[in-house]
Amino acid sequence: MGDAQESEHQLWVNLSSLGDGNIFAILPQLMRKMLDVEGGGMFRDEEPYDFVLPSDDEWQTKIYYKLVEKQRIADALEQDMFDWMQEPTEPKLHDWIIKPKKKQVQCEPPPKSAQKKSQKQNGPGPITWTVSDIAKAGCILTQPPLPTHFEDEQEMRRVYTLIYDVFRHKNVLTQALNDIGFFMVHPELELTISHIWLLFYDLYHRAFKKRETAVVAAATRLFHEAGLTAAESALWEFRTKLAAAVARLRIQHNALSLSDLLPAHLRDDKIQGYGSTTPVTCWVNLKKIKGVGELKNEIESGFGVKPVEETRQLGPRTYRLDRHCPHILAFHSSMRTALARSEFVKKHKLVVQDKSFCLGPATFFKHVTELELCGSVIQTHVNSPRTTAYLATILSQNDKIKRLMAFSAGGRKGEYESYLSELGMTNVLIFSDRLIDVSPDANYMEEVVAVFATPPNSYSAVNDPIDLVCSRGGDLSMLEILTEAEESEAGRERVYRILDEQRKTLRFAMSRPQVSYTIV
Repeated sequence: MGDAQESEHQLWVNLSSLGDGNIFAILPQLMRKMLDVEGGGMFRDEEPYDFVLPSDDEWQTKIYYKLVEKQRIADALEQDMFDWMQEPTEPKLHDWIIKPKKKQVQCEPPPKSAQKKSQKQNGPGPITWTVSDIAKAGCILTQPPLPTHFEDEQEMRRVYTLIYDVFRHKNVLTQALNDIGFFMVHPELELTISHIWLLFYDLYHRAFKKRETAVVAAATRLFHEAGLTAAESALWEFRTKLAAAVARLRIQHNALSLSDLLPAHLRDDKIQGYGSTTPVTCWVNLKKIKGVGELKNEIESGFGVKPVEETRQLGPRTYRLDRHCPHILAFHSSMRTALARSEFVKKHKLVVQDKSFCLGPATFFKHVTELELCGSVIQTHVNSPRTTAYLATILSQNDKIKRLMAFSAGGRKGEYESYLSELGMTNVLIFSDRLIDVSPDANYMEEVVAVFATPPNSYSAVNDPIDLVCSRGGDLSMLEILTEAEESEAGRERVYRILDEQRKTLRFAMSRPQVSYTIV
């Protein structure tokens, strides 16, 4: 392979392996390649032109320090102005106004902008989890994971949000631990480093202070059951050194919080806000209700909401039917917690799932129905049991489709079957084997008329990773992938495996003569 071909191949590998937030790192190379092609090689004999794009690291660093210096000057001026405003002065009073006593004179609180700025400089954000959430997260992070039961959808989201935040910060937490030689003193705890990350993250958000007295007893009991006691004691012993290590990291990088130490695509401002602005979507489980009209009446009376047309914007007390996907209801974002804790979700009458995961099944169902296909259909990979369940429930409305066969469940076959049974799905068969490993002469392959190809992908375009992980039944490996900080050899290998699986899946699905329709 020539140098030019090898360069192009490496450029393609870099582009394929990058996730959201890193793609601009290779734009200069793409620009050079485009100019070289467009110019017919006219630039090859000349010195390479040095492109400086907004994504250039050196340029960003130079601009960053300029902005930091301007911010320091602005802060100093603001502080001087604030101090001047706080200086006690004799009020100029008219003769008819009684002069107040000095002890009654109070300084007005600082403006809201100054309060927000002060809060931002405090470092750790608010704690949104309980000691029970920490214990359940510890059970999930144990190898192998310990059995965990969630009271409702909201608790599940809360626990996996905590784990997601811990994984985002794990590199920073590890650096602080290594700076003080934590594992040199406690080498046995390195085997359960995920527990150390979890409790260290919680300790940081508590500002390295003791837990509230009211939860100490519950924390002691729950942490003992989850196997977190040793890690909790060791971190508390090193709390002063850990606080100093975190402070040094923040000072070194001019960071107001740990989030500012993360890569751009993992920072708080890049991932927060989606759930607070995007409508909450649920699909109706037709196996658990008598009729859609009756369910709508129960929802309207239970939540005090009213239906609105698709063209109108959703409000806090409204909902609407989705026009793209059948049997999907959309609610205002403020309804997320109430829905997650409602009896509708607990009894599986409604299943909370982002609409983006339902578009594929809805499209597949529409085409299978319009083509009037008769027989069984296949889903190549059970990436999400909720997505498979949604496909099963809408296919149950088509009398010509006998059953749905879903493959590639692996070791989670029993778990998926149990979940689908809870939802009342009787028209689904789950296989642990990959479809591409199945013999074409298998008896159940004879009646297959359509294939819904869902091979693995990078999920780099996912807006809400928590919804993805919950819909996959709590997939920790997916959380680890979505929180990768930089390009690695493992990441490149994963891209190759994904592309190979996609190629083999499509080749198998499109080479079966009895298959009339395939959708990806």
